[in-house]
Amino acid sequence: MTVKKQKLIGSFVKKSSDKTIVVKVERRFRHPRYKKVVKVSKNYLVDYNSDKDLTPGEKVVIISCRPVSKLKRWRFHSSMNVEVKSWFSQKQSLM
Repeated sequence: MTVKKQKLIGSFVKKSSDKTIVVKVERRFRHPRYKKVVKVSKNYLVDYNSDKDLTPGEKVVIISCRPVSKLKRWRFHSSMNVEVKSWFSQKQSLM
């Protein structure tokens, strides 16, 4: 039986060591009582074994995995920077 891996999209913050990066994931939800949209962010330590250089603010996809260390429970999957840049350039051209 295979378990479906959880995927999250966040922005790259920094490279904390040789094989570890920090990814900030933001989520928004409506407060149950006050009906205001609340933005909550969380930093995840992610296992990163790729040779590709990331720039701060770049969008990345991370997937859950078995515990790699005390705090690392996520693995780098892919970078979304090319897709995001193309989407922004299309939006700018329409304006």
